[in-house]
Amino acid sequence: MSSVSIHAALCTSFYSRIKGLLRTNRDHGVICIYPCHAIHTFGMSYPIDVCFCDSSLVVIKTIKALKPGKRASCQGSMCVIERPAIDKPWLKVGDVVSLNISSFN
Repeated sequence: MSSVSIHAALCTSFYSRIKGLLRTNRDHGVICIYPCHAIHTFGMSYPIDVCFCDSSLVVIKTIKALKPGKRASCQGSMCVIERPAIDKPWLKVGDVVSLNISSFN
């Protein structure tokens, strides 16, 4: 188990949680949707990397390059961390996430 620090915009309002990365481009940064246990990529124009975390911010499921038009969920998830899919390492199951939070635009 490793500890990973991530800078992310926090999405907690109804609107920001529904919007997620919709209508953003591949240069957008990381977001954390809270609370959340299911996401979709309907309307997206690019794939995203997804990470489901429990209430202790331990990664319990990851999906690399989830394509547009798909759904994903994870029982027991308290939040979801998303980023545009890139060819760099992503979080792994068992990682403990430390979030550096900024507001969501």
